[in-house]
Amino acid sequence: MKNVIVTAILLFGLITFAQEGQISTNNGRPAQMGQKQNFTPEQRAELQLKRMTLHLDLNQKQQVEVKKLVLELAKKRETIKTEMRAKRENGLKPSDEERFANQSQMLDEKIAMKTAFKKILTPEQMAKFEENLANRSEKMQARRINKSKKFANKK
Repeated sequence: MKNVIVTAILLFGLITFAQEGQISTNNGRPAQMGQKQNFTPEQRAELQLKRMTLHLDLNQKQQVEVKKLVLELAKKRETIKTEMRAKRENGLKPSDEERFANQSQMLDEKIAMKTAFKKILTPEQMAKFEENLANRSEKMQARRINKSKKFANKK
């Protein structure tokens, strides 16, 4: 009887420990599937180009043009990200005017990106591309909603 109890306690502890997951360097929080890696802008652009080539069936000429565009966008994102991180570390929060300017700039860049992709892609490829963007947007919104629900439940 004593052995059964000890075995049950050990199994319970083992199962509980196994479910905790690995601890990442992300402030001691559990590692998550699909966690972003710290890739360089060039690496991110290369991976995005390969995904787009598979999804949209790009030819060589399109690949060269898309790679230039994606690399440029990745570098812009990286500079914006480092600026925002530096401001956050200094404890500076953007004012309402700065937020408006940032959002306006981001939308202008999205419009420019869409125009550039329209020049490169065929109409069929562009339709697939826009469909993919819409799906990603829906997934991100759902994730935000779930995240806010989890946060509200913790309080």
